[in-house]
Amino acid sequence: MPPKRHLTKQQSKRTSQNNRKKLNAREVKVDDSQLGEPTEAQVIRHMKYQIDVLTKNGEQLKCHYRQNLGALVCGDKVIVQPHIGLSTGIITAMHERTTLLTRPGRYTDKKLVAANIEKIFIVVAPKPEVSDIFIDRYLVAAEHFGFTPILILNKIDLLPRPDAMDQRLEHFETVGYQTLKISVKEDIGLTDLKKEFKETTGILVGQSGVGKSSLINYLLPDANLDTSPLSDISGLGQHTTSAAKLFQLASGGQLIDSPGVREFGLNITKEQLAEGFVEFRPYLGQCKFRDCQHLGDKHCAIKSAVNEGQISDSRYQSYSSIYQSL
Repeated sequence: MPPKRHLTKQQSKRTSQNNRKKLNAREVKVDDSQLGEPTEAQVIRHMKYQIDVLTKNGEQLKCHYRQNLGALVCGDKVIVQPHIGLSTGIITAMHERTTLLTRPGRYTDKKLVAANIEKIFIVVAPKPEVSDIFIDRYLVAAEHFGFTPILILNKIDLLPRPDAMDQRLEHFETVGYQTLKISVKEDIGLTDLKKEFKETTGILVGQSGVGKSSLINYLLPDANLDTSPLSDISGLGQHTTSAAKLFQLASGGQLIDSPGVREFGLNITKEQLAEGFVEFRPYLGQCKFRDCQHLGDKHCAIKSAVNEGQISDSRYQSYSSIYQSL
């Protein structure tokens, strides 16, 4: 038997695109008489070539979509024509997005994560440990894409003492970011979390193992999401969510659960990065040189503010590290 042929990244990408085109081409060739009236719906999950939507009447349909719509993502608001007598349909149009969270993709410059988000809940925990740079990347994304960020310290029952991470969170709170301390196990902070989701659409993001699924199971008991302990070998979380999924909450809000990531990449330019650090903004434009990169250059207003204690050294180090990675 000949050895299995391994495709290059470009070949794999092209094959995936061709398969998607073939699948959708087969699906859209439907007699109009087999389609019902157009109805409003929202994408609640996108798995490979199939999209699950929830219609305004509460009906869940498995759909394919017209090629001219481009890529769709969890949270998109769309128009659907159901197949008569079936739990399937065709997405024929998409409403304009209010916001869109993206990150660099494996084979593309931009991978869509979720749309029409108002708040982004950045979940961290005592274990697995997470760097400030990881948090700052999401905060920069929130500033760039127009979400309200809220930092959640989950599993505080694992802390050796209640104030063990106060100093670490302080510089985020100092620049105006809201933080919540939560323990599902000890019923701490959960009421405040529920209030934050009232009449809004929020997405939970963070590493695998920080307890996002446990938070969702509290907010939406019927979800019954799988939860997994940290790996005994690596000490890292194990993936329980494979694709972003939208849930309707009794509060009238919506919650999007996203797969855990080891690192979150940013789809921004180096010039846009400094704007994403809110405490940098009063000093932008005050450097001696217009093309100042704020990396310790002479006569840099940002670096001077760091030296004078107006900007935390930790946040500045995050900026420097992210800048080098872009």
